[in-house]
Amino acid sequence: MNRTLVINNILQQRKPLVQKIEQVKTLLIQRQEFLKELEQLRLAIMPQLDNPVSVELLKKLDLNKLHNLIDSALAALSKLKRRFARTTLNIGVVGRARQGKSRLLQSISGLTRAEIPDGDREHCTGVSSTIYHNKNRDQEPYGVVWFYSENSFLKEIIAPYYAQLQLGNSPQNIQEFAQNNLPELPDALKTFAEYKAKYEHLKRYKDNLGRYYRLLGTTEAQPLRITREQIREYVAQDNEQGDRILFAEGMRNEWSAFLDDDEIRSKIWIEFRQIEERKHLQMSWKNQVTKTMIPNQELVFL
Repeated sequence: MNRTLVINNILQQRKPLVQKIEQVKTLLIQRQEFLKELEQLRLAIMPQLDNPVSVELLKKLDLNKLHNLIDSALAALSKLKRRFARTTLNIGVVGRARQGKSRLLQSISGLTRAEIPDGDREHCTGVSSTIYHNKNRDQEPYGVVWFYSENSFLKEIIAPYYAQLQLGNSPQNIQEFAQNNLPELPDALKTFAEYKAKYEHLKRYKDNLGRYYRLLGTTEAQPLRITREQIREYVAQDNEQGDRILFAEGMRNEWSAFLDDDEIRSKIWIEFRQIEERKHLQMSWKNQVTKTMIPNQELVFL
């Protein structure tokens, strides 16, 4: 079975789910209306009751809690409907270093290592990137790069490390992060390889701050556009010779490229992320419909 048929089969499997979601949403909305009527009835009959026990029981009847639960369910269903109604397929790959994640995505998409860099050393990919199809065949493939602002970098990247590693209050500005020493990792966490690895990762952010600090906030007005030949510089952690290059995780990137198969390229989006922790992976699988296991890797259709 070729790639086009596989993708079409997955998309076709999702269509009935959209109808089921609509049916459930309609049912939940009806139940919300019933709850509103019940609430009005509760408020109307309480003054008419002589039995204090009955009045007290009606006062304790928390219909708002049920209403909020339905609101949460409706929001989750709307998210699922948007996903199942898509005419594109997102593909994510998770695995350890040197297990062929990038090469697998190259083979699926028909792209080369110019658009999806790979390596034979440590983890090659160092930044969250999205690759999408550009219908303009006269235009050369290009990349669009967004750098974090100082504020978003501290809140979205640095602060979670401080919280997870129990390091106290996170830096409030970039100067504080640069000038102050990192707090010591608590003794209770030093025996866990996971926390030690996270601490070393945070330390690399600090040690390499001088290499990427000048770029923070420079794309707030307009993203940086780069050529296909520059993509590796902004995506990979190492160059072709294996030397460490720009600390790429201060960036959010998007690449525009052509896929070879006319039918495939209109239906496939590739979102490529380096996921470090298994628990993050499990969270990302919530509400997914297709998961395929392959040796040493995990391929997820989103």
